Amino acid sequence: MEKDVRVRDVCLPGPSRKFNEMVSDERKRRPGLITDRSNMHYHERKLVVLCPLNAIEVTRLLKALGATKSTRIYWAEGQPARGYQALRPVMEEFSHFYNKEDLALPGELEQYAGRASFMAAIDHIVSERSRSVYAI
Repeated sequence: MEKDVRVRDVCLPGPSRKFNEMVSDERKRRPGLITDRSNMHYHERKLVVLCPLNAIEVTRLLKALGATKSTRIYWAEGQPARGYQALRPVMEEFSHFYNKEDLALPGELEQYAGRASFMAAIDHIVSERSRSVYAI
């Protein structure tokens, strides 16, 4: 759901026409970001699981796996391209929806701001150590 992921994965359509145009423009400006298999059509990429799931698909998957409204969900990702509005389907279905900012003490993550690898490591650690939690 993050903009940089969408730029790299050549997966459209995105959440809106404006978003798709923004991603297409970024791909033209920086073609080196695009991952391999860019010659595949979107539907082919989706079928072989090369495209990230959108919020509706994530919600369906979690429900199919047996998640209930009381299931705790840890969201291990950066800011979605359309902001938190993009996560609305998941948040409406699962009220216990958290990310590292929700769980950290005030100021605890400041030393890692702007350091993507550290933030990803925190997400990995939280996901690995959680029990009865779906991490997406």
